Parts: sequence; C-alpha cells; structure tokens
Amino acid sequence: MKKSVIKTICVILFINIFFFSFHMTANCSTYTYSGYSSMDKVMLMQNENQVYLVGTKANVVSIDAVYPQSYNVILTLNNDVYSYNLYDNSIIFLCPIKSTNQTEVVVYDIENDYLTSFNIKGTYNYSYCNIAFDNSYVYLAKTDGHISMYNLRGKTIKEFDTQNTVHSLLCNYNNYVYALTRDGIYSINSSGCSLVQSYNFGGPARFVNNNDFVDSLGYMYRISDNSAIKLITTQSDVRYPSGGTYKNNAIVSNTSNLFSLDISSNKTLKSYNTDSYIEQFFIVKDIVVTLSFSGNTPIIKTISYDDFKSVASTNNNSSNNNNNQGNNSSSNSNLNNNSNNNNSNNSNSELNNISTIHSDIYDVDNNYLKIRGISPQTTVAQFKKNMQYNGYNVKFYKYGGNEITSGYVGTATVAKFYNNNISYEYELCIGGDLTGEGNVNSRDKNMMFDYLLNEVSFTGVFLDCADLDNSNSIDTIDLILLLRMIK
Repeated sequence: MKKSVIKTICVILFINIFFFSFHMTANCSTYTYSGYSSMDKVMLMQNENQVYLVGTKANVVSIDAVYPQSYNVILTLNNDVYSYNLYDNSIIFLCPIKSTNQTEVVVYDIENDYLTSFNIKGTYNYSYCNIAFDNSYVYLAKTDGHISMYNLRGKTIKEFDTQNTVHSLLCNYNNYVYALTRDGIYSINSSGCSLVQSYNFGGPARFVNNNDFVDSLGYMYRISDNSAIKLITTQSDVRYPSGGTYKNNAIVSNTSNLFSLDISSNKTLKSYNTDSYIEQFFIVKDIVVTLSFSGNTPIIKTISYDDFKSVASTNNNSSNNNNNQGNNSSSNSNLNNNSNNNNSNNSNSELNNISTIHSDIYDVDNNYLKIRGISPQTTVAQFKKNMQYNGYNVKFYKYGGNEITSGYVGTATVAKFYNNNISYEYELCIGGDLTGEGNVNSRDKNMMFDYLLNEVSFTGVFLDCADLDNSNSIDTIDLILLLRMIK
C-alpha cells in the first residue's frame, strides 16, 4: 500500500449533521446525506449483509454504511477515481494515470479496514459493471469479450475470451464469477470460460442475493445448476441495476412505487409509494433501502416489508382512489408478465409503447437500448429535434452520471425517456467519439492508436463507435476512417 494514501474512519455514534439528517414517518425512516451534494458520482451498493452509499469527487471517496450498520469512512487516494464497484466486503476503484499510461487498481477491504493497490498498463474506459472481485482476484473486462484476471500484486493470472461484448462481470455470494455477454452467460474459473446459458442479456446486471440477479432492463434471473432462469420480466425504473427478493417475492420498482411480486404465480401482491423518484433500491432481510435525490442531495429511505399495502385492499379503498399509491397499485397490477417473453413482446401495454421512441435520422435499437448513427458535435437540442418520443419526456446523463441540459451529447451519454409510469434508458453512440466528449479530434486519434497497440481497450458502446466500417472488428481501416473524419 502506498504511503501517500490517507485513510480516515469516522464511526457514527450520533447523528452526523454534515453527512446526513434523519427523520421518521409512519411508514419509513428517511436520511438526508447533504455531505454528498458536491460529489461527482453517488451510488447505492450492497453486499450480502449491508447496504452502502458511496460517493466520489476526484480522488476523495466517502463510504456510508446506511443499513443495518451505520458508520462513515473517508478515503483519499493517490489518483482520481474513474469507476468503482463493491463485491463481498471489498470496493474496487479504478484510477487512470494518464501521465504514465497506467491504471491504478485500488482494493479497499471495508470489514478489515485494509487498503491495497497495484498498477496495470493502459488507461481503460471501464464502467462499474466491468469490474469484479473474488477470492483476492480482480477481474476486468478489457475489450470485446476479453477478460483479465489479476492477483493483488498486479500479476496477470489468466486471460479469458468470451468472443462477445461483455455487458457485466458478476460475483455472487457463493464466490462464482459470471460474465454476461451478447450471446449468453459464462461462468469463469481457473480452467476458463464455459457457457451456462444462451440468452440475449440486456446491459449491466447485478446479483441481489445468492443466486438471483437483475439486469438494466429490470428483468430478474436465477442461476440454477447450469442454467439461468428468468423469474420476472418487468421494467424496473432505476438508473442502475438493483432490486431484491424477500421470501418468494420479487421486489421491483416503477418511478416512485415499489411492488412485491409473487415469483411462482407472477402476481402483484403489495405496493408502496415512496413519494420520490427511485434511482436505486436493495433489500436486506425484510427492509427495502431506496436511493432518491432532492436536487443533488441523496435521500435514503428504509422501508419495512410489513409496511407494504396489499393491492386488493388499496384498490377497494374508495377514499384513496385518487392518491398516487392507489392509482399506481391498480394500474400496475399487470407488471408481471409471461416469463418467456422478451422486453419487446411484453404484454404490459406501457412496455409495448417503446416502439413510439424512434427516429428518421438515427438508428434506434430497442432491443439493446442503443441509439447509433449520431453525428459528432450533435447538441442536446439537435438530438431532441431528430427524435420522436410522443408521450415521454427526456433527460440526458453524460458519461460518468452527471445530468446535462445543453452542449454536445457524447458516446455513452444516456438518454432517459420517461413518463409517469415507466422509463427507458438508451446509450448514445457517436461514430469516432472515443472519449465521450461528443466531438472527434486528436484525443480520439490517440485513443485509437493506443487501442491498436494494445495500450487501452474499449468496452460497451465504445466498441460500436470505434468500428467505423461496421466490420465487427476494430483495425487500421477504422483508424484511416477516423483520420479522414478529423481532417
């Protein structure tokens, strides 16, 4: 561990006014974390027994245990944090060092209060979903289907190749590593990658208990023996994959509402209205922990499953027919659907409306939720003008998570189309934009050179933007096309 890494631990015995204020209502406890308002990125994260709020600003990291324990940790790292993820009791931070063309990988063991780090060659555009940690090994999805396994000294232990774009690397609580790709889910062990299930998974995913995981389209799956079984096919309206199970019920969300679905019968049993837009949520034992925002300030709510209202009693209560919870409980009683349907074939009428999001200018992919064919230097206003999305509003989140209302849309910018009942989040692809800035210049040229020299790697939508000749590979022809674009 480098000596310049500073570590401070603050155990919260009383209410820490700087980090959060607290109040209770009849149905839930609410915590306001005002100290996170200036953070660049804030995420709710969960392991088997604990939910954490993690925020970063440059090289400073704040970690709050929010349920069931309560304490705060402040870390000051050597380099600015680009992305991070939590597995078991460890958080992995990726910190690019552009001056030396390296990436520092920092592993912080929360339970034992121990921090270690190592450097790997190249500055990579990893998202949080392309990082995994298991049995003292760090796994990184470096490029299209390629996964590297490192020990904590930075030595490359093994390389894997799924031969398809990796959407997510997953570790569950039984110490298995999985890679979700365009053609299925692979298990990873010392002998290599083996296909568990052929299926077209959608985007990033996360385990929510020992063997259940949710993907970014809101679908919940269960790993069972050598297969992945789809349990629930409902849209979870959250920024990042999240959810949970309680006994035999799946907990899902839709804007400000939580729903409890019986997995075996696909029936909506109970609901709860949080009165605020849900960005993320997890469940620990019988408590649901939600993340919302008031401006830039995170709001955490802890809700007991016992406080959920039954759908039947809510619908029969005529005095409450006009409130949000009653209306949404009734209209969303069909959130559950045939477990064999894909998102595009979902029987819920709201979900079928995804076809109303289209464009005569751009290539709108409603299966992978990507929008391609966007020219460099396309502004937010120009993009909105070239899209048709009747019945929806739209917000934009720049690569890294910050909302934008003007300027250029860039590669990996998320366009979120939403209404009162549902939302869809599309990743934008700007051909030749390899930095996410929205234009094409010498920085993109340098990124392409570094890629061809195996100095950096591309993942996710960046692979689409670098493949300028649509050949499903990135080579010197793409470099020539990029140079022409710059000229």
